Amino acid sequence: MNGTNRAMGVVGWLYVASGVALAAVSFWPAGLLAVVQLVLPGTSSVDAAAQVLAGVGGGLTAGLGAMITSLARPRADGDGARRAVAVGLCTWCLIDSAASIGHGAWRNAVGNALFLAIGLLPLWSRYPRATPPAGALDRVGSAGPALPG
Repeated sequence: MNGTNRAMGVVGWLYVASGVALAAVSFWPAGLLAVVQLVLPGTSSVDAAAQVLAGVGGGLTAGLGAMITSLARPRADGDGARRAVAVGLCTWCLIDSAASIGHGAWRNAVGNALFLAIGLLPLWSRYPRATPPAGALDRVGSAGPALPG
């Protein structure tokens, strides 16, 4: 793993951690209020809608981080992007849905399941998988070929 991939992995895990933390703090109104006050000073309370939205935002942030982390890990089969999207979608759906159900917004979890199916369906369809160019398997983990210019 080269330096850029390592940095991407660290950034991805920071996104995952902050997303999980936001989803968790959505169940603690005083803690969520403290987070909201960092962005909106003078806010005096958070309601149930703010708690649900914080859980949803935490799921989205963690899903983005999981995708970044997955992209940082080169795959010899050339299927890294497909896997990264799947990992990101599944992470988002799991955390978002758990927070939504925990806050009583189960309809959001149903919607998440539908969006997950829509997002994953093309990844496992009959489309041919990416085939790495000749010699690419020798470069896994390297910066790749030099770009022109």
